[in-house]
Amino acid sequence: EAFGRVGEDIYLNANANARLIAAAPDLLAALRELTRSWDATTFPVSERMDEALKDADAAIAKAEGRS
Repeated sequence: EAFGRVGEDIYLNANANARLIAAAPDLLAALRELTRSWDATTFPVSERMDEALKDADAAIAKAEGRS
C-alpha cells in the first residue's frame, strides 16, 4: 500500500506539473501584458504594488533565461 500511495503522489504531481507547463506560455504572455499595461499608466504605485511589479519582472526574466 505504501508504494501505491507514493505512485499516486508521483502521478498527481506529474499531472500538476504538466498543467503548469502547458499554461506557462499563456501565463508569461499575461504577465508581460500586465506589466506593460501598468507601466503605461500614471497611477501612483503603492509599496505593495511596486514589490509585485518587481516580482513580475523577475519572473519574466527567469522565464526568458535572463536571471
